[in-house]
Amino acid sequence: MAKKPKCLPCISKDIKQLIRDNYRDPVLNEALSVVEDCPLPGEINFCSVKKRTPSAYQLFIKECLGKHDLKGKPFGTAGKFMKECSLEWKKKKPTI
Repeated sequence: MAKKPKCLPCISKDIKQLIRDNYRDPVLNEALSVVEDCPLPGEINFCSVKKRTPSAYQLFIKECLGKHDLKGKPFGTAGKFMKECSLEWKKKKPTI
């Protein structure tokens, strides 16, 4: 038996009508017809998605790259710093 989703995305009928009136697009109208109607007027529920917690490696790389000023540098410059951070991670990697 399939699990029932905890949250169903919905858009209230009045907001759907507002969108239809302002954007006369058949593709958009088709998409709106598939989305469930919310019970309350003016309600939109997109069901936020929980993110996984970042790994120790991801946190380390984020911190390491944050030490380098990449703003205004040419495209592709970050690769050099990423390699340096990766090598530094391999040296300091916590043993699990």
